[in-house]
Amino acid sequence: MNDEQTLNQQVQQESKGVSIVDILLGLRAHLVLILIVTLLFAVGGFAYAKVRKPVYTASVPVQFDVVVNTVDEHGHETDEYNQVASTNYLFRYIESAVGICKSGEVIDRANVYYNYYLGSGKTIDVFISELTEIYKTVKASHGEIPDYDVTDELMNKYRNKYFTSDKVGAKYSSSTTEQRVDFSLWVKDLDNVRAKNMARIYALAADVSLNKILVFDNGTAGLIDLAGSVSGVSASPDMTTTKVVIIAVILGLALAFLTVYIIYLLDNTVKSKEQLEEMSGASVIAYIDDVAEVQ
Repeated sequence: MNDEQTLNQQVQQESKGVSIVDILLGLRAHLVLILIVTLLFAVGGFAYAKVRKPVYTASVPVQFDVVVNTVDEHGHETDEYNQVASTNYLFRYIESAVGICKSGEVIDRANVYYNYYLGSGKTIDVFISELTEIYKTVKASHGEIPDYDVTDELMNKYRNKYFTSDKVGAKYSSSTTEQRVDFSLWVKDLDNVRAKNMARIYALAADVSLNKILVFDNGTAGLIDLAGSVSGVSASPDMTTTKVVIIAVILGLALAFLTVYIIYLLDNTVKSKEQLEEMSGASVIAYIDDVAEVQ
């Protein structure tokens, strides 16, 4: 058999692809390599999880009950069509409110309020409590909070200093009934406590802006009650240590398997009697399975 025939047979053998048995044998032969690479990645992922600074997302949850008009302005009971229309209108109203909460108007206002908070030297609880009481006196008239005015000059001065469009957001989703909506505002920050403080300031800014932009019933936005419930503000990291380690292990396994596969492709030695018969085109009468055992 000449070299050209041997080469053609090798090409035909490779064109048949890699069988599952070949893959399993390759993995078993390089099991130590796979374990070492995976372990190194797991240790590296654990170390990275301990030194990295997670991004915390603080959320302020608000439940908004949709009021369905069952009685009109003359005291007469409304029909089912008008009740459904009223409900649909309020849901569209909430969609508008979500858009406003994510707008530059609210973000700029939040930056100004947060600067007021930092300059006050007060705790977040005291600051929010005081502004809550002050705001009650002007909320019905859609005015600014006295002594905490938000002017164009201040908004331009502190724009993107604390809050930016990629670090804040708002969303809502229908709950178990058509008359209740789960509404929430969120803020992202590297510090857990600061994220929760900023979320409360952001909710305050959203409440004032909604009250000034949207007019509903008695002139109140009706969606957000200032900075929300203190007990309802929570912050969670973007990735826990366990999640980071799992991702690292998956990457380690993928790299180990890829390395074993490349080693398999580069290995041109004969591994079995069947492989030798296919490559040579001749029958194998006998062979030595393990030279080391014979010696």
